[in-house]
Order: sequence, then structure tokens, then C-alpha cells
Amino acid sequence: MKISIRHRGRTAAMLGVLLLAASGCHAISDPLLDAPQPDIINPNDVQNADGAEAARVGAIGRLKTMTAGDESTWIMGGLFADEWKSSDTFQQRDETDQRLVDPTNAQITTAFRFIHRARLSSMLAIGLLRKYKPAPASNVGMMFFVKGFAELQSAQDFCDAQIFSDATAEPIQYGSPITVAQAFQLASASFDSALANAGTDAGSALVNNLAKLGKARAQIGLKNYAGAATLVATVPTNFVFNETYLQVSGDNGIWALNNSVKRYTVQDSIERNGALAGTAIPNALPFVSAKDPRVPTSRPTTRGFDGVTLFDAQQIWPTRETAVALLSGVEARLDEAEAALKAGDVATYLQKLNDLRAATGANSGGVAGLTPLADPGTQTAREDLLFRERAFWNFGRGSRLFDLRRRIRDYGRATTSFPGSGAPFHKGGNYGTQLSLPIPQAELNNANAQSCDATKP
Repeated sequence: MKISIRHRGRTAAMLGVLLLAASGCHAISDPLLDAPQPDIINPNDVQNADGAEAARVGAIGRLKTMTAGDESTWIMGGLFADEWKSSDTFQQRDETDQRLVDPTNAQITTAFRFIHRARLSSMLAIGLLRKYKPAPASNVGMMFFVKGFAELQSAQDFCDAQIFSDATAEPIQYGSPITVAQAFQLASASFDSALANAGTDAGSALVNNLAKLGKARAQIGLKNYAGAATLVATVPTNFVFNETYLQVSGDNGIWALNNSVKRYTVQDSIERNGALAGTAIPNALPFVSAKDPRVPTSRPTTRGFDGVTLFDAQQIWPTRETAVALLSGVEARLDEAEAALKAGDVATYLQKLNDLRAATGANSGGVAGLTPLADPGTQTAREDLLFRERAFWNFGRGSRLFDLRRRIRDYGRATTSFPGSGAPFHKGGNYGTQLSLPIPQAELNNANAQSCDATKP
């Protein structure tokens, strides 16, 4: 904020010099000519309990923006993977769908900034809350969760050479590039801080469950499957933390980009468009044709925004105000199933998956209409089934790219196992070979920054 004020003042001073030079007049001080700047917040004005509360609310709002509230890496990552297909005219969305993302891609750059704004907002709020509004303690814990989730999302989506700076005070402390694994470690440490600061007040249970789920995913990113299962053992299956939306304050971003403006369509494993119609998209999941109740779809119109791409609308979030689960207890059971499979306990692995499929009714965490799974018989097939279940349970919520990358990185699958590999792209050419989102070129303004290889998982 101080930088904004300083730039604004310098611009005004230069403008005054230019005007005086042009007119040959002397500067006159007149209070009637002094223009207030209501969009600039004086840092001193937030040094109190009200300012601390505003910072906390702002960090929660930016968490929403970096997930389901705008065109985030939840959505762009799903486009890069196989949840969505571009039905748009913007080159930035088409190239993301094709896995040929240029580091100057404006949509990816914006999504990257959403992540870091949420992280920095939470860091600012932590300092203010501790100083001016330490109670309830769970508010500080929640801010550490926001910080950890931003770091986790970056680790899931972007390639190596990730940078996490500290701009909460001057001078800015510019970070240095770290690996994906180190980013997962950073996120895990933030979730530990969330647990340590959760407190014993009414909000403590929420923070504890969120931090355990977040840390478990970071630990899975670090291949600590048993540790992840232990963390989430006490998280109820019906636990859910919803991000809510109101028309007056912002729509559900997934609904807006898919159902409303039709710039994204739900992707299927079978291509429907033009000369490619009826051909398989290698390794893509049948999110439409499976008719799975966890990913209901409809066809309200023939074509998407581009007037060419055949359109499918998701119906998980059917209105602009439908809440989106940031994290839920369903993921806890999926984490336990993965840990069991890794430990060679096939019976528990299958039981955890089937317990989820059997959970129905209000507040169960489940979805009606799912039949029990049978053991597919081989370790490779079991892994495929696990990741398919994860994809359908977590559709659209920012973990599909993470799962596809770690199938290659941690499970030894070929790079060609990524959806679309070697196949024609529906808007011409072929799918690219990128396996992660590149660090945006805008980040190279940081002297410590460096580009990374997005063809590595």
C-alpha cells in the first residue's frame, strides 16, 4: 500500500511541474483544489482492531478468488488437464487447453497473482490480529490455513522455480526459487502453524479439520501417504467448508465461465467436434458420457461461446449462488484409501472407496446412485481406479492437475499418460507436452526469479 501511495504522489508532483512549466504561473495552494484519494488506504488507518478484522476478511475473500471465485488455477488447471475444454475465442484459453502455455499468458498470470495475493493478505492479517485482535485465537489459525492453501495450490499447479516473497513490510523481501517439493514443505509448515494457532474457541474445530486436510494433501505431494492418513483419521466424512456466493458480491466463478458465458465446456474422453468427432482423447476421463452422479451435466445449447465447440454444462453448481466446497471429509477417506493401497492393504483400500460410494442422505458427504466397486485385480488397475475416483469426487476443485502430475512423478507413469498426449487438438494442431503451468514471465521482474521447464511434472 505504501508503494501505491508513493507512486501516486510522484505522479501528481510531476503533473504539477508540467502544468506550471506550460503555463508560466506560480503554484497556488487552494484547499478547494485538493482532491481526496478515497481508493488509497493509509497504512496507519489499519493499525487497530477494526483494521485487523478487515485484513482477516480480505484474506478470506482472496482465498475465494484464488479458488472458485474467479478464473483461478482451479479452472485453468482443469482446462490444462481434462476437466474442461476451451469453447472460447481467447488464444490464452485455447493454448492452455492444448498444453502449449506461453509464459506471457494473461489468464495464467492473473491466476498466479490471485494465489500470491491471498498468501500475502493472510500474512498481513496474521501480524495485525496478533497485535490488535488476538481473540478468538482461531482467526490467526485460519489465516495460517489461507497461507498454507495458497502455497499448496502453487505447488500443485506450477513447475519448479516457484518463488514466495514477503511484501507485508518495506523493503520487500524477495524470495528465491524453490522446487515443487520444497513448496509442499512450505505449505505443510504453514498448516502446522494453523494447527498450533487453532485455539480452543468455537472456530477451532473448523481450523483443525481444514489444516489437517491441507497438510495431508501436502504430505501426499511429498509421498508421505501413511502420514497423510494419520492426519485425517479424525476428520468426519460429512465435514465440509463451503465458499458461498451472492449475486451482489460476486458469482460462483465456475458457473459463470461454464454455465453462463460458455467459455468452458465439460470435457469428455470422446471428442465431439468436427472431423475429430467420435475419436478418443487418450487418457482423458469420460466426465460427460459416464453419466456419473458426482458430475452431472446437461446440454442447454448446441455451441459454446466460440460458436463452434459443442457444449456441455456442469450441474454440480447449477446457479450463480451455489456454494463450492473448498475441502471436505470425502478427501479424508480418499487419502486413507491411497495410503492403504500404498501399504498393500487392498481390502482397506477398496472398503474406503466403497464406504464413500455407499454414503447417501442428508449430511452424509456422499452422492446417491453409486454402485460398489470390485477389486480390478492388479496394482496398476487399482491405482487407475483410485485416481478415477478422486477425479469424479473432486471434479472442478483444483486437484486434478495435481493428481495427473504425481501419477507421473510419484507413480512412475509415462509422460504420455497425461490426457491428450499424441492426439489431435480440437482447434487444430496437436496437444503439447507441458505437464505443469509455467512460472509467468511477469514474475521475472523479481531479480531472483528464473524460468522453469513446464514439460517436467
